[in-house]
Amino acid sequence: MPLPLTSLTRSAILTALLLTATTALAFEGKTTIKSSTGSAITYSLSEHWVKGTLYRADHAIILAKDKKQITSARLLYNPQSGDFYALRQLPIASKKAGWVYDVIPPTPEKDAATPRAKPAFTPTGRTETIAGFRAAEYVAETATGVRIELWATKDLGRFTLEKDAIFKTSPWLDFVLENDLFMLRVVRTENRVAKRDEVLRIEKISLDETHFQLPADAVRAKEKPKPPGTTAPAAP
Repeated sequence: MPLPLTSLTRSAILTALLLTATTALAFEGKTTIKSSTGSAITYSLSEHWVKGTLYRADHAIILAKDKKQITSARLLYNPQSGDFYALRQLPIASKKAGWVYDVIPPTPEKDAATPRAKPAFTPTGRTETIAGFRAAEYVAETATGVRIELWATKDLGRFTLEKDAIFKTSPWLDFVLENDLFMLRVVRTENRVAKRDEVLRIEKISLDETHFQLPADAVRAKEKPKPPGTTAPAAP
């Protein structure tokens, strides 16, 4: 069953993008992230492609029991407009097989009078190798009682999308930016339920900009298919 476009909200998938966005000079390549919540029967696997300010996320929902993929989708970022392109792939058996996409416009700025939560992170002294990089653990608790365990490294640079309103609401953003950290694992525990995002693999490779373009057969949601030979607009 294809993943509905409505489920590709920016707040959901940008949580994973936040784990991989670095400066243009610090990192170029692909990062694989696993996200899970408690004992849920599914988890998500995301491959994040990074080249300067270009981003692409290939997102899949997996059944935990037999590791069978049940949905897939893609997200592309256009740094010129700030738009995101949310894509889903129609099943091969469908008469309309191919990619369908929608455009998610930039998130409006939040009211400046609403401050972002800034919990105080404390280093625990614990270290661990995650995806080949040495990470240190930091812990904090928000005013609402959410415990955050952050594992991060200084070896991969820092984030570039901190001006986006979605990122401005992240309680760990200031700590990450002020210390030039790259998150390799974050565990948020609330009411005894833990949500875990962890980098499984980091590949430092040179990427061509074609990786960040809409597929040639992509059609916008609720629009008629393009005539044969028509190329979809690039992102950017």
